[in-house]
Amino acid sequence: MRLLQRFDEVLAQGLTVELADGEIGISAPTYHNWRQRYDGMSIDDAKKLKELLARNAKLTRLVADSELEKIDAQGDR
Repeated sequence: MRLLQRFDEVLAQGLTVELADGEIGISAPTYHNWRQRYDGMSIDDAKKLKELLARNAKLTRLVADSELEKIDAQGDR
């Protein structure tokens, strides 16, 4: 979010996205992807989204590990 804010500041100074990406250090496609994903989101909302995505990934791994343990246990019979 901070990089998007920085991008907006640089763009407001009249630079193009292509010129701004060199100054900020992210590519134009990355900027456009982030803008599409986070447009209109506050920093707090983005943090919450990041936390939820991390929690979801952790839960997905736990379920996958549990399923693999079940498969291994069935193979031991």
